[in-house]
Amino acid sequence: MLYNFSYLLLPQQDTIYQENPPIEENTIISMILTEQFNNGGYTIVSPYTVMPERPDNTNPDYTNLIEHLFKINQTSEKLNLNSSPQNGYYIDYDEIFSRYQRIAGLSDVPLRWILFHPQAESSTKISKPAYDPETGYFLIYIQHVSSSIIRPGGSGGIYIYRYKDRELTLADYLWGWIR
Repeated sequence: MLYNFSYLLLPQQDTIYQENPPIEENTIISMILTEQFNNGGYTIVSPYTVMPERPDNTNPDYTNLIEHLFKINQTSEKLNLNSSPQNGYYIDYDEIFSRYQRIAGLSDVPLRWILFHPQAESSTKISKPAYDPETGYFLIYIQHVSSSIIRPGGSGGIYIYRYKDRELTLADYLWGWIR
């Protein structure tokens, strides 16, 4: 029972959009997180955006968009997005999981995390997405580290999506790192 519904133990978050409707950027981030992590569990997302790591080689078609991605992510900003464990992601605004990691060490998976939140399969950091309205492409950096003892590891890279008619299509992926 705990395994199937561990997200019920998560603290309830107030709705972020009380006064303002969701902006297009938040819709895109939500769609990406759902597409990447909606596999029966959920990922714990850092509430702050991160600066992407620069890839070694890039497609010339994305060069300007990559520069824009780095420009808009020079400073970390707090996300303005509601959590949705049922769709594969939980935004750790209360820093519950980051506290677990600080106590256990960044490379260790805390026992408390595993016992009380077995569906929380990973931790994730993302950048703000960079969008090119002319081509319909946008880029987002995703850094993902598994919390599984059985399948440890992680990766980080830039995902290139095509966004058209409120639908996402993964167009390309630029590896940053893998372990």
